[in-house]
Amino acid sequence: MPLLGSGAVHERAYATVEVLATEQAIAASIDRLAAQPGPAIAERDVTEAVLAKGEEIGHRLTPGQWDVVESVCSSGRAVEVVVGVAGSGKTTALDAATAALGRHGYRVLGASTSGQAARTLGDEAHIESRTIT
Repeated sequence: MPLLGSGAVHERAYATVEVLATEQAIAASIDRLAAQPGPAIAERDVTEAVLAKGEEIGHRLTPGQWDVVESVCSSGRAVEVVVGVAGSGKTTALDAATAALGRHGYRVLGASTSGQAARTLGDEAHIESRTIT
């Protein structure tokens, strides 16, 4: 199925109908879960997790990483979507968030369209993760 192009794209992009259907199912699941209650951890517990992760890796988390941890831990939603380019620190931030949530009895689950990303979430962020099929 042809996809709509953007101004800088010179070739037409394509995706299979199955991929588009999977993406629509993912979006519907996220919408449904976003309406469910989720964690709302105290700011001091988030700060503790972020500082501990910084100690572990030998430098402070970036303001963007800190924001991710705060959002994941205190949004009150049952699902969060974290998007960023490779190397932006998503996994490190999610590891800190997972530690904070785990201390409060929450189970963190991850999902990705990439098998490698799911493995990285498991290996480096300690999140039970699967690919989305």
